[in-house]
Amino acid sequence: MHIVTISGNSEAIMLHRMLPINGRTVYRILLGILYCALMSRFILPPDPVVFVGTPHIAEYAGVTGMENNLGFIGFMLFGTLLSLGQPAEYLMRPNPFVFIRRGRSWGRLARCFAATGGYCVIFAGAQLVITVMLFAMLPAEAFPYRTRSFSFVSLASGAIWATLMLFILLLSDILATLVGYRTQGWLWILAIVALCAILPALQHVLMDVNLLTIPNWVLLFPLTIAALIIAIAIAYQHTELLTSHL
Repeated sequence: MHIVTISGNSEAIMLHRMLPINGRTVYRILLGILYCALMSRFILPPDPVVFVGTPHIAEYAGVTGMENNLGFIGFMLFGTLLSLGQPAEYLMRPNPFVFIRRGRSWGRLARCFAATGGYCVIFAGAQLVITVMLFAMLPAEAFPYRTRSFSFVSLASGAIWATLMLFILLLSDILATLVGYRTQGWLWILAIVALCAILPALQHVLMDVNLLTIPNWVLLFPLTIAALIIAIAIAYQHTELLTSHL
């Protein structure tokens, strides 16, 4: 009799877990379709030098038009939205079969970081492959920037930049959720994307070459990621499970 009860409870728990996953899949498909539609209508054909997930750097001071960086804005916002906050929820989800809490699992934290980073690589890598295929298949006259020569090195560098930037945004969302400020975290993400899109001064700070003859972002992004990972690890160990968000 007890075995049947446990089995029934297990099936109920499994069903409860499957429904949100199926819902997330539907949301991701809808967001993916919307993203592809926006990209094909407003962004394509791509620039042969600047990756779609990086901003076009203005040569003048002041504020540049946001329409020049719609690709960057769409890449970052949809890249963040497609995660649906799942990395943070994964860290906060309690195990219903564990009745004695023995502290947080570092393995779970490492898997969360690995999965989030892998998602960023796939999201940017897929669009890099599509961009290269477009240039291989379509004639030069199809591109508005046909006066520029195609540069795979520049596009690949931009894809790495976009991958790290997206990783920073997702880590920011995780940290904000863990400390109970998810809404403020999203406002912070929107502010970062908007400032990178419209401020040439910030674009130059990130893209210009430093005294080590490497772009500033090569140093700034890993340091930012390391700081966010440390902050998330601290919050993960000291923040109570916010089950109301699940």
